[in-house]
Amino acid sequence: MPSPYVVLVRFTARPDRLDDFAALLRAHAAASRKEPGCQVFDVTQNTEAPTTIVLYEVYDDTTAYAFHHNTPHYALFRKAVGALVEPGPDGAVFQVRRVLRAVE
Repeated sequence: MPSPYVVLVRFTARPDRLDDFAALLRAHAAASRKEPGCQVFDVTQNTEAPTTIVLYEVYDDTTAYAFHHNTPHYALFRKAVGALVEPGPDGAVFQVRRVLRAVE
């Protein structure tokens, strides 16, 4: 059985667009949770730095993650997100991805 595929995504919302970003994330997370192979799609907000948002996503495998990237709601999210968040250190929105190996 393949190991789950875990994705951590860190965003810094533009302060004046935080409410818009939150609305976009609510819709995106709700649709993502309905995807086959999506085990977890949590949106977290740092209470001490409210513009810092981290997504914690768990998929059955890389195939399920690839499916996520090909959904209409993902395309809408990617189109809208750039105007709502600060660019990352390298200009990328997605900062961290890794495969979680099952502990035996």
